[in-house]
Amino acid sequence: MDDLKRKSRTPKVVPRYTPTSQICSICGHRQKMPLKERTFNCGSCNISIDRDLNASINILEYMVPTERRKFTPMDIKTYTYMGNA
Repeated sequence: MDDLKRKSRTPKVVPRYTPTSQICSICGHRQKMPLKERTFNCGSCNISIDRDLNASINILEYMVPTERRKFTPMDIKTYTYMGNA
């Protein structure tokens, strides 16, 4: 971790107890989930996405400024719709 901070100009660390897998990466709705459940099914926007993919998107959104992001929520919906998740 120290090596990463030294190499980065502006290091960002996601706080330890941030509920990245419980927040919808599309609409931001938060819902509790047991750890054994591997698919995030949003009760608000009805998206179904792999729990780990959802968490990684939330982490990316936390760490990367909006103007530097390469994909949009529509890309995520297309990816999960095609059965790639």
